[in-house]
Amino acid sequence: MRILSLLVATIPLVSLAACGAAQNHAVERGPMAPPPGESALCSPLPNEPASQRVVALPAAEREALEKRLEEGPVAVKLEGCKLVVVKACELRASAAYRAAPEDGSFTLSNEADIEREVPLGKGRLGTVVNGGRALEVKLAQAGRFTFGGATATPEATEACKEATHVVRGYTIGAFEVAESASGAPVEKAGDTEACAKGAANATTPPAGCGALVSIDLVALDLGADDDTRRVEVSRPPSPITGEGKRDEDADGFVGGVDQGAPARGAVDVKEEGKPKPGKHCPPKDPLCAY
Repeated sequence: MRILSLLVATIPLVSLAACGAAQNHAVERGPMAPPPGESALCSPLPNEPASQRVVALPAAEREALEKRLEEGPVAVKLEGCKLVVVKACELRASAAYRAAPEDGSFTLSNEADIEREVPLGKGRLGTVVNGGRALEVKLAQAGRFTFGGATATPEATEACKEATHVVRGYTIGAFEVAESASGAPVEKAGDTEACAKGAANATTPPAGCGALVSIDLVALDLGADDDTRRVEVSRPPSPITGEGKRDEDADGFVGGVDQGAPARGAVDVKEEGKPKPGKHCPPKDPLCAY
């Protein structure tokens, strides 16, 4: 079976503290725009390369995405407010770890904060802030892995037509979400204290600091040449801009996973609160109680 090449452009990205800030520019509404009925609620995925935090995704979705990323780049699309993995679009690539320890925090008190810091969580967190509550998010980054050139089979290339973006890499670490007013913990993944033990020259992430924190997205462009039948992840012409932008990473998109860490994913530490009548809530979703 002929193997097809996946050409990935080397695209600089901003550091952890600027993951959300990368969205402070006007984004052209492209194929990832949500249906008209949800346009006021959900944000489209950017047509420009960008790093987006996933700390506001439901634990099950985040864990599933993390598992897929252990195998290589992941093709995705947006269905309403949900980030969906196009499973049939299988891509394979090796990854090299680079330590990049960094800490940060931000407060979510309105929809503008969500749009700036965690646009992928707008559908889930909008009702929280609109209900008068504010959340404090604490982040600890351990490092990132860079995916090398990837391959896809002809069957996968056809399936990739359903996707609009590729997760080219991702950042690992830990995060904690708490109520701003009381400090009561709401949700967490990984161990922020464990992340602090990581050395700047480490070749692997520290144990316990392997939660998925952010993903690096590029728009997927299927090559039109039937002879080569390439799947191209092209670099859009417009650069990433936004307030709070830091120096770009010369190594391009990166990501990773802590293979030696214990089981990862969100840990529900908030028991009080009940879902609103008639509201469908995923199992063990503490934020749904708002």
